[in-house]
Amino acid sequence: MQIGIDYTLFIQIAQFLVIVLLVSKWIVAPVHSTYSRRDALVKELNDRATDNLRQIEKKREIYEADLEAVRAELAEYSVGLRSEALARAKAITDRADAEAKTFVEAGRANIKSETDIVCSILMKQVDEYSRQILTDIVSKVSRSSVA
Repeated sequence: MQIGIDYTLFIQIAQFLVIVLLVSKWIVAPVHSTYSRRDALVKELNDRATDNLRQIEKKREIYEADLEAVRAELAEYSVGLRSEALARAKAITDRADAEAKTFVEAGRANIKSETDIVCSILMKQVDEYSRQILTDIVSKVSRSSVA
C-alpha cells in the first residue's frame, strides 16, 4: 500500500486555512474585543472607586482637623464652658460621620449600579456574539455539507 500526495491534499490545506482565517475573524476577534472592552470598563470602575475612596479619606482628614481645632479651643475655655464645647465637638463629629457614611454609601450604590449596567451590557453582547457565532457555524456547516 502506497500513500500518495495528490491535489486533494492542497485543497484540504486551503480549506483548513480558510476555516482558521474565518474563525479568527468572526469568533476570536469579537471575543477578544469584548474582553478588552470589559477589562477597560472594569479598570475604569475600579479607578472611580479608588478616587471615591481618596475623596472620602480627604474629607475625613478635614473633619479630623476640624475636630482637633475644636479640641484646642476647648482647652482654652473655662470649666463653665467645657460642657458647651464638648456638645459642639460631638455635633461636628456626628455630622462628619454622617456625611462620610452618606458619601460612602452613595459611592457604593453608584459602583453597584454601574456594575449592574455593565454586566447587563456584557451579557447582551455575549448573547449577540454567541447567536452570531452559532449562525455563522450553522451556515458554514450547511454550506460545507452541500458542497
